[in-house]
Amino acid sequence: MDRGIVSVVSQDSDKQSSNRDVGSTLKAGATETILSYTPSNGSSEDTEAEVQSSSISTLNHRDVDGPEEKQASGRVPRLMILRYMLLFGGAAHASLALCSALIVQLAYLSITLWLSVWTNARDDKAHQFPDQRFYLYVYAGTVAGFILLQFSNNFIFQRGGWHASRTMHQRLVNAVVKAPNSWFRSVSIGQILSRFGPDTQSIDAELTGWLRMTLDNGLRFVLRLASIASIMPIFALPAGLFCLIGFATGEMYSRAEISIKRIVSIKFALIFSHFNETTAGMAVIRAQRSMDGVFQQVLADKIAQHMRAAEAQFNSTIAATAGYFAYSKSGSAGLVGFSLTNAIGLSQTILTLIRNMNELEVELNSFQRIHDYTKVEPEETAETEALLAKNKIPAAWPTCGRAEIRNLRARYAPDQVDVVQDINLDAKPGERIAIVGRTGSGKSTLGLSMLRSTHISAGQILIDRVDITKVPLRRLRKAIGLIPQETVLFSGDAQSNLDPLSEADQSELQSVLQTYSLSQEGGMAQSINGAVPKAQLATDTPIASGGTKYSTGQRQIFGLARAMCRRSKVIIMDEATASVDHETDARMQRLVRSEFVGSTIIAIAHRLRTVVDYDRVIVIGEGKVVEMGTPSELLKSKGAFWEMLKHTGEYDELRKLIGS
Repeated sequence: MDRGIVSVVSQDSDKQSSNRDVGSTLKAGATETILSYTPSNGSSEDTEAEVQSSSISTLNHRDVDGPEEKQASGRVPRLMILRYMLLFGGAAHASLALCSALIVQLAYLSITLWLSVWTNARDDKAHQFPDQRFYLYVYAGTVAGFILLQFSNNFIFQRGGWHASRTMHQRLVNAVVKAPNSWFRSVSIGQILSRFGPDTQSIDAELTGWLRMTLDNGLRFVLRLASIASIMPIFALPAGLFCLIGFATGEMYSRAEISIKRIVSIKFALIFSHFNETTAGMAVIRAQRSMDGVFQQVLADKIAQHMRAAEAQFNSTIAATAGYFAYSKSGSAGLVGFSLTNAIGLSQTILTLIRNMNELEVELNSFQRIHDYTKVEPEETAETEALLAKNKIPAAWPTCGRAEIRNLRARYAPDQVDVVQDINLDAKPGERIAIVGRTGSGKSTLGLSMLRSTHISAGQILIDRVDITKVPLRRLRKAIGLIPQETVLFSGDAQSNLDPLSEADQSELQSVLQTYSLSQEGGMAQSINGAVPKAQLATDTPIASGGTKYSTGQRQIFGLARAMCRRSKVIIMDEATASVDHETDARMQRLVRSEFVGSTIIAIAHRLRTVVDYDRVIVIGEGKVVEMGTPSELLKSKGAFWEMLKHTGEYDELRKLIGS
């Protein structure tokens, strides 16, 4: 629909093209079309247009799919194995793990070797049988030692893998939490969740096991090949040839498998979407005879059976070759048996080693993806924080709450253009200042700049005459209160949500809860129209993750209560009332006027009704100050603020509230 006229008619066959048309219409400036549309009959339609404008602008501002993730190419660097093992606890623990793996394989080989010695001892003493108990005890001790060494090896690797997994998770959390705002604009939420989900799961549950098995089979392969070659040197040539064939085949398989793993990691959500669509459209698939994939799977199973037969033939070839050379050399029976045993197991070791190496590389892909995220440049490094901490800033800063903005130019990243330009503002202590403007005008960017969430390319922001760039980021954000558009509540009790850092005493927190009158069941606690009052929210009242019991308005009031507990001298309200009803909006403004006396309020507002009683109003347009003054002054000047009031549908009522 376009201004009451049907512009796109969609049939079932062209839904996709219709959706593209609608999307392009939104991106082509539907926001401006709605904002410029003024119904002839007055007011209520304008309000709906304003709300729809905000929703469409939000969709236009956020790419639903997010930035597309680039797929890596090539093999996973072998250096990743060393980096992972160093996370076991340092070079010493990594060396211990390698040595334990080698000792286990030597112990495993010694079992077969001792059987060879036992056999030779019987052959050498054909007429006087050796003491069988001695060889039996040594054999039993060798097996028991191997079991203990294997247990110790597993413990060392599992302990190291647990330490590495915990370290990587901590580094990932720190990197994401400390990442600049520009980085979050370059990645999607799905990409971040995939690191914390499937990739972390891979490191926790799979990577250590595949690393241990790869090392075990690699060392076993080397020791078996060396033992066979030392007893029958001529066997080294065919064994080496078989190894080259096996590893060449594994290399081709590995390249395909790692590419598939990367595609799955990137397109994880699309796979589930495709599965759901397939199950829903099974009738269409059958009608179109699109079932070749099933027969291809059957063919793959037949090929797998053929490969198992080829593996058995591979084993037989190696064993027959080793047996021939052993017979021709007429060696001792014990050594021949030892050689044949290792020859028969060599092919299985090669195939298992190739599979282990491929699976290890697949799991290392997850480790590499997380490792890349841990290298994200933080907003403020530890060295910078320590350097800024040396600046002589009063311990009680800020004490007044004066905020000065001088010729500010800010951007989201150093390589991008300025979003706000030449902004000047002097907010006196205790003053309430409203920042209004169209969606995308830069008003939220101005608020983020006061928290150093943007890159300040020019100008200054001073709070109580202290340049915020000279203040450590942690201390700055602790000093400034922020009430966002959507307050986040986390699992715990009311006390931990109000005061996460445990800086206020319980009596003060209970007083805040009484002031804001929140109930345990959600909603207001006080009696309304004679209704039975609800139980007052207490400090130990449990709160579920997300605060699902409470409405959006109640969560926003909880955000006000949280800011009140901090007693911040400068408070930024970033469209804090944009998602609540008018009644809750009015209540929040009453609380701001009564409970935040003495604090400087900078309110980024979407509803003009919210700010008509503020001390000053700043209108932002295209990143610049369009006009500034008291609400009555701006109303009389009939400028941008007056135009915005005219399009709210509440002009007469708001004009009376302003008093002009």
